[in-house]
Amino acid sequence: MLSLDSLFSFRGRIGRAGYWLVGFLQLVLLCIAFGVTIAAASADGLDRISSSIVAVWVLGGLVFCWIGLAATVKRWHDRDKSAWWILMGAVPMIGPLWVLIELGFLPGTPGGNRFGPTPGSPIGSWSDAEVDDGFDPDAVVSAWKSASAAVPAVAVPRRAPHQPVVRRTTPPAGGFGRRGLT
Repeated sequence: MLSLDSLFSFRGRIGRAGYWLVGFLQLVLLCIAFGVTIAAASADGLDRISSSIVAVWVLGGLVFCWIGLAATVKRWHDRDKSAWWILMGAVPMIGPLWVLIELGFLPGTPGGNRFGPTPGSPIGSWSDAEVDDGFDPDAVVSAWKSASAAVPAVAVPRRAPHQPVVRRTTPPAGGFGRRGLT
């Protein structure tokens, strides 16, 4: 499902399950790293954290950010949206909620899209038939033309420009509102 080289790549698509799996694995590894750091710091004393632990945290943080960013970009690609949509998370209040719903819960585009084949499909199975979802714009236009030709034109009487508009000054009998509902 997820290979090591696909974790670091920004190309292609990833489904909801893969996206959640990457997030879950990052959370588990972060908890393990935190536990190891606490154990190492308690052995040396909490006031002294060695520079090697800090270096491992910085390096690990960069790797985690890269993997998370790559998974997020590929998930946006699965929704057939550009990677620039990643900036939606920076919008205060509504942005993170939008990203959670869009990436975590909504399905990707069916079939292939401009970013690649459906996640989980074998490489090389992406064909024009998979991208074409059966929509034929020429058929829609010809159907619209034939339907509009079958409708007879109705003459609508127009008010002459010099005639005043007659407005009713009394409410209609029988109740309230424009239609006289009771």
